[in-house]
Amino acid sequence: MGNFLYIFIPFIFLIPLLSMIATLIGFFKIGKESYKISLFFAYLAFFASCVYTLGFFLFDAKNIEIFSDTIFCIYVTPLSVAVLLFVSLVSLVIHLYSVKYMFDEEGYIRYFVLLDMMIWVIFGLILSGNLIIMFGFWHMIGVVLYFLLVHNFKRKQTYKYGFYTLFIHMLADIPFLAALYLIFNYYHTFNLHLFLSSVSDILYRNTLFTEIPVASLIAMLIMISALMKSAQFPFHIWLPFTLEGPNPISALMHAGIVNAGAFLANRFAPLFLFGESALHLAFMVGFATAVIGSYLMIVQNDIKKALAYSTMGQMGYMMLEIGSGAFALAVYHMMVHGIFKASLFLGSGGVISQARESSNISNKSLFDFYFKKPSSKKISFLMFALSTLVLPAFIAFVIFSSNISMSQSGIVFFFFAWVFGVATLFSLYKHSTVILRYFLVASLLYALALVFYLFAEHFFNALLFTNPHILEKIYLKAKIPEGIFYILTGIVIFIYIVNWFFAYCRVFKKCFDFRYFTKIYNVIYRVLVRDLYFLDFASKYSKKMINFSIYINKKLKF
Repeated sequence: MGNFLYIFIPFIFLIPLLSMIATLIGFFKIGKESYKISLFFAYLAFFASCVYTLGFFLFDAKNIEIFSDTIFCIYVTPLSVAVLLFVSLVSLVIHLYSVKYMFDEEGYIRYFVLLDMMIWVIFGLILSGNLIIMFGFWHMIGVVLYFLLVHNFKRKQTYKYGFYTLFIHMLADIPFLAALYLIFNYYHTFNLHLFLSSVSDILYRNTLFTEIPVASLIAMLIMISALMKSAQFPFHIWLPFTLEGPNPISALMHAGIVNAGAFLANRFAPLFLFGESALHLAFMVGFATAVIGSYLMIVQNDIKKALAYSTMGQMGYMMLEIGSGAFALAVYHMMVHGIFKASLFLGSGGVISQARESSNISNKSLFDFYFKKPSSKKISFLMFALSTLVLPAFIAFVIFSSNISMSQSGIVFFFFAWVFGVATLFSLYKHSTVILRYFLVASLLYALALVFYLFAEHFFNALLFTNPHILEKIYLKAKIPEGIFYILTGIVIFIYIVNWFFAYCRVFKKCFDFRYFTKIYNVIYRVLVRDLYFLDFASKYSKKMINFSIYINKKLKF
């Protein structure tokens, strides 16, 4: 079985590459029917990944390194195997969906060739044990994604938004490249396993102001690269404007490609034992991205754009989990989000098709909350507060009590669990005739969801990190000064309760009318619907960059 684990993994890595070559050759022999070759290899990759995953975990394999002394080193860890299976599953679904969806499009076989190339690039990023090769695949993600997004090259707008994606992805390569320079200069290796085994905070690098631990600086550069490629604020503008690409590619991008940053951070997890500042950055940026992405999502009137901003918010939550030290939980979040978001994007095509046959104006919208007549329901304030504020807080506290006492991340998870419960039970009151039986069932389902969430955290911790001491140390490193932490927590909870109170007054008591704040609301709405004017800023300066590039080319006669 040991030989099987060593021999079989290079074959899995080469499957998408073989598919790409065979499909391209088949096009010259059998024409459009060569898509069946790509589909066959997608099935083969998923089956091979299932077999390998079963063998890897059944025989309790740890870390496997193949061709360790070469540039083609393959480094297999439990994280690699789990993500490999997830990507192969998503790839198979995308291939199956694309067969009919893309059939009438120009460049049908070109699409499948590029799709196979993207899967191969992702496989390469997952399995690479050499940092130079890993960087090559990291860079290729942006390049191949650009060609997929501009598949319909006859529309000028496609190029414009494709350029945003390519530019941000290439910008994200710079910190990673700088990290590689520091790794080789101070640790004298490009082998990932060897670097993670020898990393320490003993080495220092002189800067203009002070000496910085090299490991901390490398961790910061890796984290910045991961944040930029994961559509974190303010580098999120490429994600909502990639909708000109084929719908299956949108599904693949939101299910897998945008998660590359979370995978990279997890791949270098032991490095963050010496990079608490990088964890703090991930926490703050992830929190801001989650909030901003959620607000931007609710003002959209395009279903695919709303889903894109939803992904932005979820990426924020994922990076917030990493910043809290919950690396394994971020992997679980990545997989769950990838599966349901891919399903939503694939299903959005049917929704758009149905909307074209009827009115595009929804009966219910965000404006209803502000401008329509409030509900006529009468509910006691004390009863409503106990059932929608106190009850979810009590359930979440009981389930997360051990985590809350252990670390700040436990408090963060408790807070988000509480917010989820408040929103769920508030909606139950608002949109239905509340019967005690229904309310109890909803509370029970809420508690079961939290229990499963906690179980998933422990399961993935045990599955992906064989050394529990590393996780404990990362949790400790993720702590921010307690005074700052509790001040931020108190501010957020206060704002949330105030909003809950205004919503209660508006919906049930008719004692608060948002129409008095129409001007303020309109300003906020315009800012949000314009994506905080980031796109306008990017459009303005991208034109200047292009004109400057043309000027330089003319002067240099290129």
